[in-house]
Amino acid sequence: MSVLGDIEFHPWQCIAELIDNAFDDFLRQPSDQRPDQPSVWVSLPGRGSTPRDAEVWVRDNGRGMTLPQLRSALRAGWSSNDRFGHLGRFLTPNEPTAGAQPGRMDCRRRSLPLLHRTNAMTSFDPTRLPERTLSKSIEGPEGQAAVKIEALPITSGQRITLTFETVGPRWRQGVFLATAGQLVATGTSSSSLVLWSDSAPARSVIDVADTDGRLVLYNIWDSGRGRGPFESQSATSGMFVETLADRSHRYSCTDIGVEPDFSRLIFRGSIE
Repeated sequence: MSVLGDIEFHPWQCIAELIDNAFDDFLRQPSDQRPDQPSVWVSLPGRGSTPRDAEVWVRDNGRGMTLPQLRSALRAGWSSNDRFGHLGRFLTPNEPTAGAQPGRMDCRRRSLPLLHRTNAMTSFDPTRLPERTLSKSIEGPEGQAAVKIEALPITSGQRITLTFETVGPRWRQGVFLATAGQLVATGTSSSSLVLWSDSAPARSVIDVADTDGRLVLYNIWDSGRGRGPFESQSATSGMFVETLADRSHRYSCTDIGVEPDFSRLIFRGSIE
């Protein structure tokens, strides 16, 4: 359900998609196996509910799914839109519960708001930078891992070169970099830097004045929704990382949306 907060549709449209998925499966089911009265039930939170305990239930009397089928089908971004190969693309369940019983499938995300929205990570503790973190929500068409946060070894005195190669037209794109120490670029010295593709040079050179040995970076964007200085770390964001012949790395990035689009931002980074 974490994906719902980052797709560009109203909540009612997401619920409508789930209902549509159920009727898609009714129509694909052999007539002799179809229920006499194919039905979908939607339960909405009551007026007295809070964002923490509010739940939306979408149920149908279809053929149900086993847990392995559920895990295989509900993949954000690259799902096949088929309950048995044609499921929709709006669910990424955490702690799913589903049995093989016909006519019942329950998906919940426990102890979290119904629509979870991740705000921009605009502050951090430089003494506790994260390690490399992989996405739990998205992957590529061939099952490649998507990286949410990149972490690279660096030493004081090294130089980072970051080059913007391709920027999609959708909205503003950039890169966030940080270390427990000092990074210096164009006269600016800080433990963290934000490089926007529309204001930074196409090729930026960053000197590592001081560091604890780890550089953290990830893609950021500004969708114009008033989320702060920048947006990052959404349920559907991530980077595909390629190691090139010269030992530099190319990062192909996606941000928010129903389908991952790793052409939103492509940049190359090297450390020497």
